Amino acid sequence: MIIPLSLYRALIRAHALQRPFRTLLSIAGVALGVLASVAIGTANIQVLRSFEQAVTTVAGPATLEITGHDLGVDEAAITAVRAVEGVVSAAPVIEESVVVAQGNLAGQALQVLGLDLLAEAGARGFRIAQADDDVALEALLAPDALYLGRQVAADWNLKAGSLVEVTAGGRVVQLRVAGLIHHEAVGTSLWDRLAVMDIAAAQLLFQSVGRLDRIELVTTPNRPLDDIVASLRRHGYSDVEVRVSLQPAWSTDWITEEGRRKLAEAGYSPPGPTPRRASGPIPLTLTTRPRAVTCPQCGSEQTRLISEFGATLCKAHYQCGTCGEPFDHVKEI
Repeated sequence: MIIPLSLYRALIRAHALQRPFRTLLSIAGVALGVLASVAIGTANIQVLRSFEQAVTTVAGPATLEITGHDLGVDEAAITAVRAVEGVVSAAPVIEESVVVAQGNLAGQALQVLGLDLLAEAGARGFRIAQADDDVALEALLAPDALYLGRQVAADWNLKAGSLVEVTAGGRVVQLRVAGLIHHEAVGTSLWDRLAVMDIAAAQLLFQSVGRLDRIELVTTPNRPLDDIVASLRRHGYSDVEVRVSLQPAWSTDWITEEGRRKLAEAGYSPPGPTPRRASGPIPLTLTTRPRAVTCPQCGSEQTRLISEFGATLCKAHYQCGTCGEPFDHVKEI
């Protein structure tokens, strides 16, 4: 039995007129419940985004890493790793902490990343500002050269040229602030709260010459990660971890021809080219974008959209006008 909408309105109106205060309390309670739910969801999203930003800031576009646990990784492994099929680049990383050993800052800890500064400055979303634009390469990569995040430099009242004594590996050493770290992110970033050194300088500072904490790999999207991991393990690198990379974002353009063929064989219409857009805010449209969809059953282009959403959000439901068969089209992402 279907109750007309007009009857619902009459019942609600009568109840509201008889008990207006109770009705207002009920509406307010429902509104507060919805607001609390939205606030909790928004807070969770912001926390996850903050965590993702921290991970991607340090990791950059890396999708795999080779670790050596307490003993580290032999730096000679980089040459062999770069020769593995599917590896685009291999970056050495040292990640340690120092403790300030002087003045009012004594006892303050600072995270230090040892990176190949000449290769990594642009790839990880930061650049280095130096006191003198004409500084020589030797000064840029000097053993005592330390580059500070802007927030750390402001909190500790340090600037390019300042000297700071730190304890590293049980030794007290003097480091020179060679410049500040500038990042491309809007607002604050993890780069504001840490320091970087050239990889060779970090190895000297932490007494780990010839050793690395890890090697971060950027891999080609055209080869499955499982295949690359298997190849690395065959070369003797058993401690390989898979890392989720958010930059650059995955796209259906990365699906290989073999993958598209297998989608069609399974009854799915493969995605077409991803539409290009200018940088900036993502436009929100309420209309569907026209697609040139081919039926995976008979190959006909006479198809029509049934529903913008199929069994999952990444698929749209179509029907062929020639053979009459319904099918799912994988959306362009």
